[in-house]
Amino acid sequence: MATNHTLYAHWTEKFMVKWMDFDSNTVVRTDYPLRGSGVTPPTAPLHTGWTFQKWEGIDGFTNITQDRTYFAKYESKVPFEFWN
Repeated sequence: MATNHTLYAHWTEKFMVKWMDFDSNTVVRTDYPLRGSGVTPPTAPLHTGWTFQKWEGIDGFTNITQDRTYFAKYESKVPFEFWN
């Protein structure tokens, strides 16, 4: 005797989180977290003459509910002089 079965679809929503270097052309890493979860920033890229400060982006690294892009922020180790 044949029986009826009910099947239910189950999916998890993932988002794309890109970590960009200061030139905005180099992707350091891409993560695909589940909705509501968090991400851990990658190791800071190293550049001669620059000190890594932080990853800049929206809303921090927790409770991911949309695609996000973070950018590496640096400070120059060499002081700038401005001439008038």
